[in-house]
Amino acid sequence: MRLGLLALGMSVLSVVAAEAAPLLGPGGGSCTTINCQAARFRGVVANEGGFAVPFTMQVQAVAGLCLRLETTQQDVNLEMVVVAPDGTTWRDDDGGAGTLSLVKIARTPNTGFYTVHVSRFDGVAVNAAFTLLVGQYPAGNPNCAGGSTSSSSGGGSGLS
Repeated sequence: MRLGLLALGMSVLSVVAAEAAPLLGPGGGSCTTINCQAARFRGVVANEGGFAVPFTMQVQAVAGLCLRLETTQQDVNLEMVVVAPDGTTWRDDDGGAGTLSLVKIARTPNTGFYTVHVSRFDGVAVNAAFTLLVGQYPAGNPNCAGGSTSSSSGGGSGLS
């Protein structure tokens, strides 16, 4: 019986882990219109037997550039969390229009993969779809004007 439950648990974990996929080279350029040349993704958050399954992906970015991530359509109120390779974190619930999420990193602190996590704002398990726009632009581009506030990991115990 224990072996069967362990096998079931392993199966569920492997399905959840498959949700993450790296994104190489998000759209971008020197254009200045909001979300110009941004890559568009359709995402889903899920309710798997009462467990909240977030949408997770990785975005490759170069240090010192502007990185803009915005949900433009969503079935429910979602929150986005973006984590830099050094642990710096940006979190937004309703920074875009209405209840849409918007993270603007004025200058990316590291070259590497940024983890993007989208889930319902209160952590409740739901089935919902959304559209995510991801753009990378030169520093100082209007797409990142008034950049989002970050939290530093502090190299220790994590966020408080």
